[in-house]
Amino acid sequence: MEKKEILYTIKGLPPFPETALKAIKAIKDPDSSAQDLVDIIQYDQSITANILRFANSAYFGLRTRVTSLKQAVAYLGSKAIMDMLLLSGSLSYFRGEHTGYGLKGEDLLNHSVSTALMCRILGQKTGLKDTSTLFTAGLLHDIGKVVLSSFVKDKYDEIVQLVTNKNYSFVMAEKEVLGMDHAQVGGEIAQQWGFPEEIGRPISLHHQFKEAPLEDISTPLVFLADQVYFLVGGTMGADSWSFKKIKDALKRCRLKEYDLDDAMLMLHEPLKSVQDLIRS
Repeated sequence: MEKKEILYTIKGLPPFPETALKAIKAIKDPDSSAQDLVDIIQYDQSITANILRFANSAYFGLRTRVTSLKQAVAYLGSKAIMDMLLLSGSLSYFRGEHTGYGLKGEDLLNHSVSTALMCRILGQKTGLKDTSTLFTAGLLHDIGKVVLSSFVKDKYDEIVQLVTNKNYSFVMAEKEVLGMDHAQVGGEIAQQWGFPEEIGRPISLHHQFKEAPLEDISTPLVFLADQVYFLVGGTMGADSWSFKKIKDALKRCRLKEYDLDDAMLMLHEPLKSVQDLIRS
């Protein structure tokens, strides 16, 4: 019964901004130009205002004040604009209370931003040239919690009993009690929003990355980035930490433990800057 209600709730979720979806397609098109990106974004006043605010923030540290999208693209490049566009489009989903997971205020937003930034850092360490879809998957990897939080809250005692008495992970208990876990729900949302499989799959399988094809390193990278937030002291929202799975994911991505340590050091400054920007 819960599964049907969950799927119904997903259908009622506000659509992801069409401007962002069009921009993702443009970024992936090798024949697309920077001007094409400007043409897509410029008529969305809210997103344009956010991008200009982001571009003029301390995060980028530009000496010249940016007053137009064309300037922003010229100074920062299409990939940075894409990151800001996605962040702007995601803010409304993540803010607020998600009490089923013990998340308050901007906990989920902070975790999502941290995961997205870490995805980019780790992706670069693996040699990926284009990390834009990886950044997107990291940013939206827990979008399922937005929908599932109220269902988890209603069935919390049953879920905790499985975790406590039968040694289930919280994700396994979600699926057992509700028929779906938050990662699967996230995959359904990504599909509804029209995201490509290379974004949807890491969202839906980030806790079961071994189920992804061997050539897919995005899914284990999103898992690693998700776990890093716990390692640096963030709130995981009932997700569990697993050293064994971290080692398996590192091996899958051909990374070493020192790569993860280095990535955590690299995360601190950009994460603080983005969090300050979001709060401003």
